[in-house]
Amino acid sequence: MSPEYSACSAGSNQSPINLSAGPTVNSTALSFNYQPSSLTVINNGHTIQANVPPGNSIAVDGKTFGLLQFHFHAPSEHTIDESYYPLEMHLVHANTEGNLAVVGVLFADGPADAALAPVWAQLPHTTADQGVAENFNLAAVLPASHQLYRYSGSLTTPPCSEGVRWMVMQTPRRVSAEQVHAFSALVGPNNRPVQSTGAREVLQERAFNIAGNR
Repeated sequence: MSPEYSACSAGSNQSPINLSAGPTVNSTALSFNYQPSSLTVINNGHTIQANVPPGNSIAVDGKTFGLLQFHFHAPSEHTIDESYYPLEMHLVHANTEGNLAVVGVLFADGPADAALAPVWAQLPHTTADQGVAENFNLAAVLPASHQLYRYSGSLTTPPCSEGVRWMVMQTPRRVSAEQVHAFSALVGPNNRPVQSTGAREVLQERAFNIAGNR
């Protein structure tokens, strides 16, 4: 493994992890400010990624993190009570200091997710292709329930950098088998195995102030 990727094997606060019941706190530490936006959808060879223009953000611990992109993993990377889900979405944010905050949304088996349909209609078949999803409703991809798990972790792909604020929504959305197959046919299974939680504390919190059209 390249030296710059050493955290992937030697880090002590790696992601993903198994999530289970822990201390519950009512918190206003997380709020969303998502607006309809035009997305550029790419296939980077490892996942399908939608790049987001400036103007969408979350506030965490009094700091603003701008939404850069969101991408997907199938099956899920995080587990809840050791159960995997067919699909997981990661909304990746950064602040002006370069710190990262990622919101994870899990998807359980069910009917097709209409909120994802504009992106799925633009799925690029090769790394040379890209699509555009116009006026995509970012707020609509969040679950109706705002309970979440929060912990300190890492990127799930090299360089596996630690110090990432992770917030995984506790209630899954629904996705159809056809939607999962359309994704997996392009990039195949792309989830990292669950890592040791170690001494880390996982909190259950509630997000507030989700702006934007639902």
